[in-house]
Amino acid sequence: MLDNASVCESIANGTLVEDINHFTNEQISPHLPFLWALTTYSRDNGTLDVLRSRIVEFPISNTFKSFFSIDFSSAETELQSFFKSEQLTFDYKPFNSMDYVEKLIYVYKIYGNVISSIQSDRQFEPFDQELYHDEVVCIITLACQNFPSRIQLVTLACGLLCYKYGAKLLVKLILNQCNTIDLILQTFSELRFPSEVLICHERDVVILELFKLRPYSVGEYLNGFLESENHYHLAAKILCSKLVDTEMFIAVLTKILSKTDDRFVKFLVKSGTVSNIYARIQKFAESRNQVIDDVTSQLVILITKLFLHRGFRQSSIGVKFVLEYFAYLRTKDDGFLKTLLSSFIVCFVVGNATSDQKHLAEDFFLNLHQLITAEQFSSFNEFLLLVAIQFQSLVEANESSRFKHEVRAANDEELNRMFASTLGFKAMGYLMHV
Repeated sequence: MLDNASVCESIANGTLVEDINHFTNEQISPHLPFLWALTTYSRDNGTLDVLRSRIVEFPISNTFKSFFSIDFSSAETELQSFFKSEQLTFDYKPFNSMDYVEKLIYVYKIYGNVISSIQSDRQFEPFDQELYHDEVVCIITLACQNFPSRIQLVTLACGLLCYKYGAKLLVKLILNQCNTIDLILQTFSELRFPSEVLICHERDVVILELFKLRPYSVGEYLNGFLESENHYHLAAKILCSKLVDTEMFIAVLTKILSKTDDRFVKFLVKSGTVSNIYARIQKFAESRNQVIDDVTSQLVILITKLFLHRGFRQSSIGVKFVLEYFAYLRTKDDGFLKTLLSSFIVCFVVGNATSDQKHLAEDFFLNLHQLITAEQFSSFNEFLLLVAIQFQSLVEANESSRFKHEVRAANDEELNRMFASTLGFKAMGYLMHV
């Protein structure tokens, strides 16, 4: 679906008529029912002529014109009688065999059926066949204009999720009632369904589409999604989407990794979604390979926290990524903080490296050796030894004896060899506790 945020913003600002020629036909097309309503029900003072000249260009406009020409008094009596009925039943028949008034009444009747309850596996030809969606959107837009006290899009929204193409249809309807975006976002964010239920997936599809129309609302809702297990799938999709920029992604994920509640982290690992997180971090890292600034510093801190976190520590994908990132990072000013953080994290991840990843570990230590033997790092060897001693005490205070015994001696020996040969010192006691 096209990005219609700019059109929705123009509608919200009340400047659509003035802005109409700034938009392409592809941008205007999803909003045609709303535009027809605007030209039909607004007082004509001559300013709508430009709008009319744009919308008549579309082939579907003849159909919309027929719907907007209907005398609603002829349908109102039948609808009033139907809505007073306790059963809300009616005969189903082929949609393409009806005239415009019959189609109008037919869709209005299903509205009463939909809002009466939410049940799965619903069927209704005009909703289930995408070729009828333009007419359905036009009819419901008309309904909300002519019977606002009885028919409202927000009351229909949840029920539509039960239909095969309900999510797509709902987004099309919202594009013609942009004033409902915030209310439907709020309503859907409060829906609680198990993640494996289809309606939950459809809810997420709609929310993601609405965030494209209201990108500034993402921050308002994301924290709530991260606190709710029913929204974990949605939160992960948002984090890995273009809706969240680099700085927001780093800040949010760093905050998540700083919490004692690690349910969301466990979800990422268990569901396999963590690979998408890795991919996004790697994309950021590669794009900033030659840059050292506040964002890069925050990225390094995030990577460190990510792979020191117990939920990620044993991840082979994580091992490969962190070794590649720190081994091949090239900048004009490598910086003290980056080197220090690198030395911390490598002690955790090299122990999990597979045999084909050992060359990455070698490259890491070689790069680190070149950094600390440079003139500006003349005293860094001594400092690293002090860091190792301090970190050993930290590990002894926090790690269980069970974890210590599980550390493989072979990996300790490998790390000792790398430190001794490339950095020029041994850290035997330290490595035995990592």
